[in-house]
Amino acid sequence: CFTVEMVLKMAAHSAVGYFANVWNRVDCVIVLASVVTLVVSTAISALFGADELEPGTARVLRTLRVLRSIRAFSLFSHSHKLRVLTRTFLQMRPVIMTVLATIVILFYAYLVIGMEALYGRTTHDEGTREACGEWCPGFENALLGSVTLLQLVLAANWAELTYAFEGAGGRLLTWTYLISFVLLTNAIVLSLLAA
Repeated sequence: CFTVEMVLKMAAHSAVGYFANVWNRVDCVIVLASVVTLVVSTAISALFGADELEPGTARVLRTLRVLRSIRAFSLFSHSHKLRVLTRTFLQMRPVIMTVLATIVILFYAYLVIGMEALYGRTTHDEGTREACGEWCPGFENALLGSVTLLQLVLAANWAELTYAFEGAGGRLLTWTYLISFVLLTNAIVLSLLAA
């Protein structure tokens, strides 16, 4: 598809006109890298009868495939709105970093509170325990607590998490902890989006 686009552009603008544009040169390199990747992988498979490539060769070919993602940057040169949006985002970087730092501090504070107040006090039914294995929501360690808080932020398994912690330290403490965390993080994320 990209090869056809490159050939049509060369036919329309001539080779000199095509290579005068920087993004066209980038596209040409990417298309040629993709073609080389395809030819090399096909040749190795045909010559050696191997369905899988050796790790070193596969790594080089995957690296060449990554070059395809560079094509997305060519959109910025064609669209004034995308350039304005990118410039605005870059100017908002200090504000965004402040809000993200606030979220990280809040996340850490709730992680410490959760590990102190709810450590080892989660109750899961057998079906849930079998389904999630060692990754069941809880505050047994910092990693598991972080995953649990991330599930709360994303509103994943909200009801399951609430019932799992309901017996831990009392219903009022648990509900206050969970609801305040969700409300605070959502308010901060909404302020980030509004900014």
